Amino acid sequence: MDVLILGSKEYPVGINKGYDLPSGGMEVYVENLVKHLRKYFKIKIISAWFPGSKKYEKEGNVEMYRIKRIPGKIIRGLTFPMFSFFKAIPMRFDIVIANGPVTTFFAYVLARLKGKRIIAIPHGIASSQKEHPLIVRLLVKYLAEKFAYKRVDALVFLSKSEMKDYIKRFGRPKNPVVIEQGIDLSKFKLKRRKKGKEKVILFVGRLVRVKGVEYLIRSLKYLDVPYVCYIVGDGPERKMLEKLAKDLNVNVKFFGFRTDVERFLSEADVFVLPSLSEGFPITVLEAMAARVPVVITKLNLPLTDKEVMFVRKKDPRDIARGIRKVLINKGLRQRLVKNAYNFAKKHSFESVALKYRELIEKLSKEQR
Repeated sequence: MDVLILGSKEYPVGINKGYDLPSGGMEVYVENLVKHLRKYFKIKIISAWFPGSKKYEKEGNVEMYRIKRIPGKIIRGLTFPMFSFFKAIPMRFDIVIANGPVTTFFAYVLARLKGKRIIAIPHGIASSQKEHPLIVRLLVKYLAEKFAYKRVDALVFLSKSEMKDYIKRFGRPKNPVVIEQGIDLSKFKLKRRKKGKEKVILFVGRLVRVKGVEYLIRSLKYLDVPYVCYIVGDGPERKMLEKLAKDLNVNVKFFGFRTDVERFLSEADVFVLPSLSEGFPITVLEAMAARVPVVITKLNLPLTDKEVMFVRKKDPRDIARGIRKVLINKGLRQRLVKNAYNFAKKHSFESVALKYRELIEKLSKEQR
């Protein structure tokens, strides 16, 4: 059976070599999905072309097609799914997996034209993320979240709370399915690195408004323990955040986009995710697997205060309170780490891939 995967602008992660905006959780998710699904199916994936990359590659039973996009912050986000649609029309496949809202709209049309089944993965409620221009959010809301998502053969949510949030906003889709976020646990069997006297506070992710990094940086001026804050990631907010850190005279080091996240987790004393909205961020599972305590804003995620320290959104003082409490309270820290690691162990990507395999085979049988 041939599975076509659409929506990931970069495959494998890191191939753009800084040419374009760095990849986020969606691209990491797709790479893990391909790695494990290829054991059961032939995979075809359409991603973006970057200078120095090949337009076509084949590695075992995975075929990689890379296409050009029209440059521009908004236009490239629209042309990539549209050009992927035209690229896929003559291709042979049995089922399509679409990632993200705009891709899902085009993939829905593609699937119906070719009489194939379609699985869509929203990766969060995009129309609620105000980093996107209003016109984009309206297109996403009406073309994908209110139309295509409700009609695909299976709509896969990364958590029960994400599904409930979607249904509350837009009503029940045709076939909602929960397959919680997964992680490759083998990557995090590493030794802790020796550090200096400063406690290492770590953030990993895209530097965009919805991630709330501004509030993490503002929180640092309220800390009364020696620290250094590592910001690993890149994005349009970077220059503003660098200026903010300089103006506040707080100890922040920006590392840009990195593929060796495990190295930073091995040095971290606490991982902080100050997001305003999320699907189910893989960075949190990575921190849990690396036995780093997590401080996180209150999001619709399947987590409790047994695994993480919750703080309020957009509240630098409360973020500082959560960080300080984790850093100075050894018993709390050990308890969070133990419970979080047990949580992470239940979310291996191997189990995620098996659930997709079952879903794909079920939809395939229904089509016959």
